[in-house]
Amino acid sequence: MFNNVEENAKEMNNISKSITYGNNQIKIISHDFLYKSTDNEKHCIGAIFKIKNISGAIIGQAVICTSFYNSEGDIIDTVEYAFNDLLKDGERVIRIESVKVDINNFSIDIKDVVLTPEPLATGNDDIVILSHHIQDPDVTARGDKRSIDMAIRNISDKTFATVLFEAVFYDSIGNIMSKTKHREYEFQPNISRGIHIIPDKHEPDNFKSYKVSIMRALTTDVEKVQLRRHEIRSIDGGEEIRGSVKNLSDVKTDTTLIATFKDSSGEKIGTKVIILKDIEPHSVKPFQFVFNTPIEEKVREYVLNLGELIEES
Repeated sequence: MFNNVEENAKEMNNISKSITYGNNQIKIISHDFLYKSTDNEKHCIGAIFKIKNISGAIIGQAVICTSFYNSEGDIIDTVEYAFNDLLKDGERVIRIESVKVDINNFSIDIKDVVLTPEPLATGNDDIVILSHHIQDPDVTARGDKRSIDMAIRNISDKTFATVLFEAVFYDSIGNIMSKTKHREYEFQPNISRGIHIIPDKHEPDNFKSYKVSIMRALTTDVEKVQLRRHEIRSIDGGEEIRGSVKNLSDVKTDTTLIATFKDSSGEKIGTKVIILKDIEPHSVKPFQFVFNTPIEEKVREYVLNLGELIEES
């Protein structure tokens, strides 16, 4: 393209009109020479122009190349200018300065343009996404982290014990910054709910786009008892675990709680199994037990899992 521009310029000696090349993503809506006044004289030092994003998406990154010509149509300087994050239908004024002083003409050429991926959130046959958007930090509400705000609805006749979402966070040019798992619990039929997904890592607070999908949705027929909360504290001779479970089913139920304890290297120290009996339908039952730590061992991590259930009619 620049060869054609140079040939055209050489054929038009002493021209003073600039040549601009927009594309179907960026439109150059105005352009002029950039002047600087010194000692009551105006000197052309470059070009000034206004661009508009006409791509229909956010431009994550773009590079504009400006070539400057002398009166004989020869290229005397070329300057590349990169910019980020130009919103849909957004406009921006760009000033490009050259190190040359005998500028007679310039051309503007749009080079690389990278669009920010469109935010995407998909449901399934039972759970639909009503709306989704990026919510900027609000310290008066949900804290100082950027989040994905979504409205979801259960359009089925089933209650979902757990709905597991995966959110992928992107920067302005589509690079993956991080991935986060988000869980929603006890999602009942014909109910809408607002949810907020925040990156696990602090660094991606400036994410520009995302993709959210449902990885798994377990009904209460499958996940009848759910672990609701738990905590650990050290006591003389061992570790005390406290927490609670909830029976999501319509019948009285027993469940097995399996606790696995590990050291700092991830090696298993031991296991504790307790039976939680007679959990009433749709009720929460607390639990508490002590794990006697073996001598010369120290618990650094523990994992709780619920075992097979036994229903009582």
